[in-house]
Amino acid sequence: MPEPKNPKLRARLRHWRSQLEQGAWETVRAELALELAKPPRGGEAAQELGELCEEVGLPALAARCYESILSRDPARMEALRALVDLLRARGREGDAQLALSAALRAAPESKEIAALIARAPLETEERSTEEDASGSLPCDADLLRFLDLFAGREDVHARQWYDPDRGTGYSPVRQPLTPQLVKNHLLGNVSLGSYVLRRDGRCSFLAFDFDIEERALRDYAADPEALRTLRAALHAECSRWHQRLTEFGLPVLIEESGFKGRHLWILLAPPVDAGLLRRFGLALQRDLGAPGDPRVQVELFPKQARVRAEGLGNLIKLPLGIHRRTGRRSQLLDEEGRPIETPFAVLRGQRRAREEELLSALERLPADVGPGARVLRGPSPESPRSDLSSGIWTLGHALADPLLCCLREHCQALDTLLRRGLAAKPLRHEEHLVLRHTLGHLPQGVATCNYITHRSPQEFGTARLGKTLRGSPMSCARLRQHLAPGGLEPNCECSFAFAPDCYPHPLLWLRLIDPGEREAALRRDPASVEILAEAWLQLLGDPEAPSEERRMVEALLLRRLEALPEREISTPLGRVRLVDREGSTLLEHDNPQRRRESAT
Repeated sequence: MPEPKNPKLRARLRHWRSQLEQGAWETVRAELALELAKPPRGGEAAQELGELCEEVGLPALAARCYESILSRDPARMEALRALVDLLRARGREGDAQLALSAALRAAPESKEIAALIARAPLETEERSTEEDASGSLPCDADLLRFLDLFAGREDVHARQWYDPDRGTGYSPVRQPLTPQLVKNHLLGNVSLGSYVLRRDGRCSFLAFDFDIEERALRDYAADPEALRTLRAALHAECSRWHQRLTEFGLPVLIEESGFKGRHLWILLAPPVDAGLLRRFGLALQRDLGAPGDPRVQVELFPKQARVRAEGLGNLIKLPLGIHRRTGRRSQLLDEEGRPIETPFAVLRGQRRAREEELLSALERLPADVGPGARVLRGPSPESPRSDLSSGIWTLGHALADPLLCCLREHCQALDTLLRRGLAAKPLRHEEHLVLRHTLGHLPQGVATCNYITHRSPQEFGTARLGKTLRGSPMSCARLRQHLAPGGLEPNCECSFAFAPDCYPHPLLWLRLIDPGEREAALRRDPASVEILAEAWLQLLGDPEAPSEERRMVEALLLRRLEALPEREISTPLGRVRLVDREGSTLLEHDNPQRRRESAT
């Protein structure tokens, strides 16, 4: 049966996605409720509408969308899987079986439907598994202790799902974790996750997630020796971090995740402010540097210092459960990487760290000089990255970047906002949005927006950008609407005659740059020696530049230049070289507008 087209619904979906990017969760929820006051139509758009409802915590409306699709085509697999997973996650196995029966009548030969029917429901069977958490069932006291140790957001938890076509994901369940839910997690009946931030902005634990890139696992799936090498690299990296944490006297749990990585857990009592945990975690990342193997990455939880009242933040899978994709149970490990046979005995005796211990450790780590890296990867042997994943981004990088310079030259509004933001002067919420939805479509723009948000003197609720935005940049007309209430009315007389078929937006100015140069600029590596030299020269020429950023860039640049046979580099801003004087190594440059030299 052909699907009904609904271009208006697709337009509204794009609008709601845009609103979510701006944090307007409650507005989207209200508009979705109005939209679904009548039965949804629109085929694939209705499927996307259901997924959006799940994303914002409206499972009943999501089910209505999937049921609408199945009323026209009971065997539509994408909608059927989504509905069955949703119903089972909410304990409605009977309704799930009704949907499956209707689908089987419509397509009796379907192996996919048969597989869905055969798949055991998540919670209805109070079954145990041959491989339980410790060789024996946890007692009630163990359940309560587990709940206390790994408690996150109080009013919601996450449930993991796996589908061969869609992969693995989590659905929010808006009810508190209970001892019974924890028991089912430990038995393997269901796999649960915890949203790390509590409602008061504090966390019961700090965690580091060590993973092998999934692409590497696919590439070496048929090569056992290469896989052993990858796992050895993961073990070595995890051990390096574990050793550093124990040097600070912090109690650490090691967990094998059940899929492709490991977790290090620091349990906390009482709970600690998420902002402090992020400062400590990012400082530790800077101290330890990138992993030795580029296929290993490290991720910090919590990922946010705060979330909006209607937001949930990021989640992490609870330990000692089954990973739905592999069917393997996660395990606690000893320092040598061997499984611990009695995990509950370990949890009974596990000490929890205090806030004072983290503050003491933080004083011994490098100062926070930038927005930090959410994901830290090893140095890539390939061409320079376009995602700026090194985490190095300073005022000097922003001032030297050719794409940002082009935008500042031609767009008065962006120039004004960047000058104020880079100088750590207050920006209105709408002004932050202008930067995010223009510069956020460029890798260096993402880094610059995060840098500005990090240094902003006022509290700002928008989460940091993780990667470049998709879709269309903010138009010039919309930009003016955002800026006018704050008294910033740019004298916009821009003419984009070179792009007559495009709606006016600031990023069109980048078309004035040669395409090859523009592509090269998008792939600039901020940690490369040339870019570090440009950033250093920019920092020298700005009396307001943070001194700690200049010292950091100097130290990195010195190490990069020492690795070059000629010990010097040419940049558009001038030549930078190393010189040895009186037993010290100095950085020297030939740009007359900067200081002549700097000791490192």
